[in-house]
Amino acid sequence: MGAEWWEYVVPFEGGNVADLLRAHKKDVLAATGDWSDVKIATKPGLFSLTEYPTTTDQVRILYLERDGKNLDVELGPGWELDDLGERFLDDLPRGQGFFEIQFHNDKPTSIKFCGYS
Repeated sequence: MGAEWWEYVVPFEGGNVADLLRAHKKDVLAATGDWSDVKIATKPGLFSLTEYPTTTDQVRILYLERDGKNLDVELGPGWELDDLGERFLDDLPRGQGFFEIQFHNDKPTSIKFCGYS
């Protein structure tokens, strides 16, 4: 069976991301399909969620950490909407994912946990 994308969004209730994940861990794990655990991490790893990359440098670092090689492609503004952004997510190994704090009027409103199971 192939990898399946999953997402789970919760209201941002203050505190830090790890606390929010702990509070909603059971529901997040139910969304993943087959993850046995989930945690917030600073580097990609099995059953780990790292901050969603929003800059060229962050994407390059994640490629280097994940694949052990540099990304030899220039990324422009809005990279997450282009083919490279899709390739980056398509290349994401099963059992890894991201968290993204979503804002409205410069205030955090929700947090999205997402990844591949």
